[in-house]
Amino acid sequence: MKKPTFKRHFIYYIGTLILMVLFISGYALFERLVNDVSFMASFQRLWIVPPLVVTLLFAYEFILGSIVFSKNPKRNEKNYVLHVSSVAKETLDLDIEDFETLRDNNNFQESLKKIYQLFQEKNTHEPAYLEALKPFKEDSLGYNVLTIIIQETRYLLNEPKPNS
Repeated sequence: MKKPTFKRHFIYYIGTLILMVLFISGYALFERLVNDVSFMASFQRLWIVPPLVVTLLFAYEFILGSIVFSKNPKRNEKNYVLHVSSVAKETLDLDIEDFETLRDNNNFQESLKKIYQLFQEKNTHEPAYLEALKPFKEDSLGYNVLTIIIQETRYLLNEPKPNS
């Protein structure tokens, strides 16, 4: 999964800031019409809200998000399953019915557990992964999905480590 770029984040936060300024301006205009308070007095009283909201949003998404809500597939089983299933979905153009079929298939679930255990053990030995494919026919949905999952798992195990 691709991380959002700096430009995308910048546009998102600038857009949020502009939207908040528009809301504050709308409130100031509303207060002018209803309570006969000057627009500038009302706007000056609330000017801190847009930068405060954007700062809190930034703090939540980057500081807490990177610590607590990591999307790293290596962090836990749920993230791993979400990651490999999204790769399989994109590669094979799967739909909801396909995932429901796979969820109800006990052989598929057991094979997926075996592959995850190999991933946790950092096992890169190919025959160990191919063992998970044995219960499936070569042209079946489970076989095709597990093949993609095995490829992605082996990629995750062999991807280069970033230099920090």
